[in-house]
Amino acid sequence: MELANSILLALGGVFLLACLVLMIPVCLFSVQRFIAKRESPIPLILVPLAGLVVGILSKFICPFAVALGLVGVRFGWLGGGWDVVPTQDGEGERNFCIHGSMPLGFRWTETIDKRLPGDFHEAALAEWYDRGERWHAGFGKYLASWYWLGTRNTAMTLATRLGRDASGYLAEVDGYQVLPCGTWRYCRTIGPLQFVFGYIVWGVIQPSGKLSHPAGPSYSIKRR
Repeated sequence: MELANSILLALGGVFLLACLVLMIPVCLFSVQRFIAKRESPIPLILVPLAGLVVGILSKFICPFAVALGLVGVRFGWLGGGWDVVPTQDGEGERNFCIHGSMPLGFRWTETIDKRLPGDFHEAALAEWYDRGERWHAGFGKYLASWYWLGTRNTAMTLATRLGRDASGYLAEVDGYQVLPCGTWRYCRTIGPLQFVFGYIVWGVIQPSGKLSHPAGPSYSIKRR
């Protein structure tokens, strides 16, 4: 028991240290902006910090949360479940299908523009669906939903609830970008890695046909 506690404590310490190291570029950036433009460092730190939390949830919690939530969808718990009749959600013949919603407590994992099982315009989603149907009839929509929310579009609703509406897109190019609405992003390439933090912006077509740009806090490291 003591060994298990020691291991957990050590893992917790490594995790905390990793988070602190990842926040070093954010702190340096906020100090730079304060010296150059006298901008308050607090929002410049809090937005990437929220993005880091969302990123951790997306990678380590979301796949398991979605799997558990889909059990609730299967049994109709807490408002989750599948529709009785098929409806059209997006373009294409395959998007005319039975759609569903996650139970209360798991809706932070949903996408803001597509209901379960996702958008069949994406070839990978269709492949996951077909793979599930080959395993067992009716299982395809569950496997596709897990791919859609657990690996492809993780914690999108949570991110947008922590974010804001933007007035356009932000490119992933080195430097600091800010939109008139105040939505911003900073990219910095160091060796083979590019650090990107600030806001991530999505394009969502509303039922009226109007394009909106919800944004959520983000922190990512990409190989260039």
